[in-house]
Amino acid sequence: MTINDVSCYNEISMMPPYPIPKAAAILMTLLEDKGFEAYIIGGFVRDLLLGRFGGDIDMATNASTQQMIELFKDYPLSKIGEKLGTIGVKIMDQWIEITTYRSEGTSSNYRHPDEVRFIGSLKDDVFRRDFTINALAINIYGDLIDYTDGCIDLKKRQIKAIGHPEDRFQEDALRILRALRFSVQLGFTIEDKTSLAMIKSQDLIKTLPIERISVEFDKLIQSQHLEPLFKNYPELLKICIDFDPTHIQHIEQFSDKGLRYLCLLNHMNAEKIQNQLTHLKHPKSFVLKVSLLKILSEIKTQDRYTMKTLLGGYGKELVLLVLEYQKTLGMDGIDPLLMTELIKEDPCVSLKDLAINGDDLLKMDHQGKTIKVILNQLLELVMKDEIKNDKASLSQAVSRLS
Repeated sequence: MTINDVSCYNEISMMPPYPIPKAAAILMTLLEDKGFEAYIIGGFVRDLLLGRFGGDIDMATNASTQQMIELFKDYPLSKIGEKLGTIGVKIMDQWIEITTYRSEGTSSNYRHPDEVRFIGSLKDDVFRRDFTINALAINIYGDLIDYTDGCIDLKKRQIKAIGHPEDRFQEDALRILRALRFSVQLGFTIEDKTSLAMIKSQDLIKTLPIERISVEFDKLIQSQHLEPLFKNYPELLKICIDFDPTHIQHIEQFSDKGLRYLCLLNHMNAEKIQNQLTHLKHPKSFVLKVSLLKILSEIKTQDRYTMKTLLGGYGKELVLLVLEYQKTLGMDGIDPLLMTELIKEDPCVSLKDLAINGDDLLKMDHQGKTIKVILNQLLELVMKDEIKNDKASLSQAVSRLS
């Protein structure tokens, strides 16, 4: 059906015709002028109707890849998806992917279709897609095309698979995780039959490359509405990560991604957290950050000197994150008032903070390894508040240490 009004979705704030981004309009015009069809389709249209502007633009056409390559030869092209009918075109500093109408056969690996057939109908192409809200299209005139009642599901604020849900997940197991991710990103529920099929098909997730699981889960965990999701799909999500539900109610209170992962993995020690995140192919820097946060979160102290060693060893950023974590979870740990006051003082906690350096010691006739030894001794005295961190006090201390 072609939707020319907004009565089906009362949250749409604009009236048709819907705006076509200039870059897409140029490519659509080139295709239309050569007698081809061209539609913007998928997530961009969904987000446009929800008032979530921006994001990647995908298009669908009845032009073949070879016809597109010839037509867009004056633009930078990406041919990575050519066998699957997709060409990337760079225009106005953005990439737009254009895919030939296609249908897909069964998938023996639950990820890629065993057979791709190129077809001549947008309607047939739409029915091989994942969810109704991702099957909406806009033509060059700004008219909305909706063959799967996706507009109705937008109004219901629900994720619903197109056709038979189990078939969609058999075709591509990643769709199970995408349903979860869209649910938390958009604040939508998952339609009952789709939800049941996800649970029934959840073991298919194990067939996916860990990199694909990690990408989807990483997007998911940075969203809102997480608590009901983890309560409703615990076994499914445990396939992705070995989480503990104890602190799920706090996870959305953290804007920092590292703290969100720590919330899920708090039942593990630092080494196991490191192994879990390494398995999920996270960058080494992020893995280290979360494991250090775990170590810091278990420290309890009201000692000023100890707090300085923490600032020097872990850095102010991690210490502040742990203070936030301990406060939110109601944990005993680093005294927040004393640490906050200490940070305001901007104390000397590392060699680079000292008011004296190696060059100064060279001028005082110290050489080689002795210089580092003396500097470390001075740092210790300053951190223990036994001497002030000014050049005169440090110079006097050097003469005593010598």
